[in-house]
Amino acid sequence: MNKNTDIFKCPVCKRTQSQETTATCARCGADLTLYKKTLEKHAHLLHLTKQNLYSSSHESLKLADRATRLHKTEDTIRLQALAALVTGNYNQALRRWAQITSGKMVAGE
Repeated sequence: MNKNTDIFKCPVCKRTQSQETTATCARCGADLTLYKKTLEKHAHLLHLTKQNLYSSSHESLKLADRATRLHKTEDTIRLQALAALVTGNYNQALRRWAQITSGKMVAGE
């Protein structure tokens, strides 16, 4: 989902959808229920990560990792890098930064 609006793309046909969209894509008929729930969980994890960033930085790193595994975006990798930096895990922070600057968001790194 988008940061400022609740807009996302159908994972099947890439048609732009709004959060108020019915459970299926109007173009291809794909069931969007589970995908929308996944995006909502992702947004919740990001919110928790930001809340815990300075008070419980190790928890925030775990939450950022979970959010990234759920839905990998440049924003989640940036948040992972920040959480790693705050926890003193400089190697991980540098790896995440390298992913962002190179444009390569490789799974499992």
